[in-house]
Amino acid sequence: MKRFRHRRGYGVHSPFAFNLITYVIYCKNTYYAYEDLSRIREEVKSGRDQKGRATGSTKRYRLLFRLANFAAPTHILSLGTGTGLGMIHLGFARKAEYLALDNRPGFEEMTRELLNRYLPEARYINTPDISRLEQEIEQLLEVGIVHINHFSAAYLPLIEKCMQKVSTHSLFIVEKINQSACKEMWEQLKKDERSGNSFDLYETGLLFFDKKLPEKHYIVNF
Repeated sequence: MKRFRHRRGYGVHSPFAFNLITYVIYCKNTYYAYEDLSRIREEVKSGRDQKGRATGSTKRYRLLFRLANFAAPTHILSLGTGTGLGMIHLGFARKAEYLALDNRPGFEEMTRELLNRYLPEARYINTPDISRLEQEIEQLLEVGIVHINHFSAAYLPLIEKCMQKVSTHSLFIVEKINQSACKEMWEQLKKDERSGNSFDLYETGLLFFDKKLPEKHYIVNF
């Protein structure tokens, strides 16, 4: 109820922010890929029932698709890839270079199989060696979309590497910003001098880096 007045761009004067909120976050259009993506989610949900892993909501995944369509990145990077569903939704929206990084055991076999089937262009690396993951980011010229699907303290150096590669076209999508493990990191990202506009969607945070836009932190009741 506290967030109810932050709906559908009410009181937002920035054309960029208004368009993002109205035509991307709250968009109700049915996109061409939704049907295929729904089928893939059901496939992973079936596997989840057998292995006990959560897959997230349709609403959240469709937002990822729309954000990638809006941002038009040339490179999409996933940190804490998990099942790979987030990366697939981003990848179905936009042809790009894809890099999926994770350090958690238990996901690799299923995720690699899913990405090979539906996003074979993606490079997927799952290793507990954080320095190995840092090296992968270091090789990038710049980052387009960075999707922080899962956060742990071990990812802080990876996130800093990504921050060193941002441009005016970059977008960070941060999941679970309302949970204690991620909340402090999200607040620090917003305060970073390299950051621009941010959007708090309660569970998901969006961070843009175009310093030409007046810096503001928006709350959106999504």
